[in-house]
Amino acid sequence: MRSLSCKMRPWFAIFAVLVLLVVGAQAAAAQEPVGDKHDANPAAQATAAAPEKDLRQAQIQADTNRLLQLAQELKLEVSKSNKDILSLAVIKKADEIEKLAKSLKERIRAQ
Repeated sequence: MRSLSCKMRPWFAIFAVLVLLVVGAQAAAAQEPVGDKHDANPAAQATAAAPEKDLRQAQIQADTNRLLQLAQELKLEVSKSNKDILSLAVIKKADEIEKLAKSLKERIRAQ
């Protein structure tokens, strides 16, 4: 297997980080958030928060799936590109992935 050129290594590093973010986001989305133990009526709050929790969970899952799709598309486009030149579409897709990953990370941390 031939070694990667110096110009291609950063893109593969970005791809690897994005894959790790997707896996981490899926793992975080699968975990149950810990509730406040000092609630006066935890049963009432649990039933009221359930639809919001389900909606957040669905949004995180949808964004995680979109992030995975974008990362796979980026990998395909990078593999098609020249070793010396990356297309503008590759750069735009990497920016889109970065923005989506950042917003997903913030929403997961906010839970």
